[in-house]
Amino acid sequence: MPNQLFLSELLVSQDPRAKTVTSDRYLARVDQIMLGQERDAALTLNPAVNKWLNGENGWLDRLDWRNHAMRPVAGLVDNPYTAQQLPLTIDLPRGHVAIFGASGWGKTVFMRSLIVSLAATHSPDHAHVHVLDLGGRNLGVPKNLPHVGAVISPDEEGYEERVEQLLREIETFIDDRKNILS
Repeated sequence: MPNQLFLSELLVSQDPRAKTVTSDRYLARVDQIMLGQERDAALTLNPAVNKWLNGENGWLDRLDWRNHAMRPVAGLVDNPYTAQQLPLTIDLPRGHVAIFGASGWGKTVFMRSLIVSLAATHSPDHAHVHVLDLGGRNLGVPKNLPHVGAVISPDEEGYEERVEQLLREIETFIDDRKNILS
């Protein structure tokens, strides 16, 4: 497996001449990559990203909220003991996610992949992201996606006020959802 894998990279293909990362023999849990949809003949880590790159819409009309929605694919895990490669999905409905590590360990790249993967598969009506960039100030790249409400960094003017406003908006949003669902 390569040490660097892009969301748009070809994992498997029925074309024997295509340069692929793995083969059907090793790739497991393809339904997580395809979000329960019918499998593509040429499979990438996130097929919706490839649709975006080709000028198409990758958002699904109907999301399977029980099994696939809000579970973005962020990478591929190699398990040599079982001879399998599995999609690295982040199960957001299960709970909060914390990402930490030393400088240069790929936290920013991982967050960018997570945001792009989520935005490629979910419409802005279904996924909305707010980013507190407390590190290297490199999470501003996805700020132009319609899914991104705010990217806030500590060195910006009005940082504290923006964070307070964001937290108030999130609290109001949660209260509104509770009222709707109760």
